[in-house]
Amino acid sequence: MRFNINAKHRIFNLTGLGVIDVETKDLASQLRHVELEYVPQDTCRERMKLRLLGEATMCAEDSEKKSDVCNGDSGGPLYDSVNKVLVGLTSYGDPSCVSTIPGVYARISDNFAWIQFHVCVVGDEDFSALCNQETGSSPAPTSKWCRSNSERRRVS
Repeated sequence: MRFNINAKHRIFNLTGLGVIDVETKDLASQLRHVELEYVPQDTCRERMKLRLLGEATMCAEDSEKKSDVCNGDSGGPLYDSVNKVLVGLTSYGDPSCVSTIPGVYARISDNFAWIQFHVCVVGDEDFSALCNQETGSSPAPTSKWCRSNSERRRVS
């Protein structure tokens, strides 16, 4: 079930540690945050001149055109703080790191079954809060969900 984005759910929070200066390629030393506004699929396709923007993706942008995702932000969370729901993961944005086109995010609700399978069936830790959820809903992230690379096991 897709998380419905309506007028009440149009502002999202994005965090990341990506590039903060395109010319020097300097990375953020502290976690950065920006509020982004949801961009409907048809509008996003038109503005990005993409005929094929997958339904498992969603778009968002800074309505003031001051901030956007940049290199190093990929995989970062797009979070609905009103409903306490993770709605997307950063995929890509404007190569100049300025919000001239919307950023594109993997839509969590469309990928939830895959995420749930890989965490609950393939994974080796107890994530019962996630594993007991119905497909299409996603609980708020907690620090327990983070594992270091050394704790992850390779799945063959």
